[in-house]
Amino acid sequence: MNLGFMQKWPKHMGEWAGQPTYFPHKIWEHLFNVVEFKDYVACTTDHLLRFGNHWDMPVDSVAPKLHTMREDPFNRWQAGNLIHFAINNQTKNYFRFAPVILCVSVQYVQIIHDSDGRSVHIGNRPDYEDCVPFYLDNGFSDDEEMYGMKEMEVFAQNDGFESIEHFFTWFNKSAKYKLIHWTTNLKY
Repeated sequence: MNLGFMQKWPKHMGEWAGQPTYFPHKIWEHLFNVVEFKDYVACTTDHLLRFGNHWDMPVDSVAPKLHTMREDPFNRWQAGNLIHFAINNQTKNYFRFAPVILCVSVQYVQIIHDSDGRSVHIGNRPDYEDCVPFYLDNGFSDDEEMYGMKEMEVFAQNDGFESIEHFFTWFNKSAKYKLIHWTTNLKY
């Protein structure tokens, strides 16, 4: 199944709007450990031949993107699906930027924004009934009013974001998501 990734942050991302996401590079940071180097060379060569340039690459190394979250109202994403990592999805410039690999697992994430603050709940059942609080922030600056701050920083970075604030600028509404894993040893 196609899994499309944006190359630039959209307008609602505030200070990040228009800047590169570096999602393909962040995904490749992990894939270097999983696939053969020749597959990377083939993908970058294909990009050069198709678009006439190399991928934008930050000067400093980037943290790997180990998973992604998607709304999935039709329950399409399941462990065992093949992932086709793509940019320019559903356009004439569609490009698969990495080899096809397996979705090894999915988890269920509920993000809640309400008058009490914001929270992230994670579970393993499709009915979201086993989702437990992973991160709670009631909007106060006192660390005692937060739960799971360090874990949330790691989670946000593993999903390709710079910080918790960066993550919540993107995921700025209450919704249910599937967490799509392509790494074998990561669960929350």
